[in-house]
Amino acid sequence: MIILEKYVYAATLTFCIFLKLTSIISLSFFLLIFGIVAGILAGRVFLFHRYDLFLPVVKASILSENGKVLVLCTSIVIYLVALSFIAVGSWLCLI
Repeated sequence: MIILEKYVYAATLTFCIFLKLTSIISLSFFLLIFGIVAGILAGRVFLFHRYDLFLPVVKASILSENGKVLVLCTSIVIYLVALSFIAVGSWLCLI
């Protein structure tokens, strides 16, 4: 069964970057949307152990314990970066 969830996240983030590069949305709105989507993605990996969202080529059953820990630590870092994007984006909206 093909899980399309990772492709939805990738398409959303790519479309958000495309809108920013074509100057359709402002920087604050870009940071806000990018932070929300990246935060949802990192939260789903950390809470539900959905390793396949970060590793599109490798199946999660093949990962060793060290690989799973590395993916969980990476998801925490991405979640913290996403929270800072949300904070900066909402702060720029207020200015």
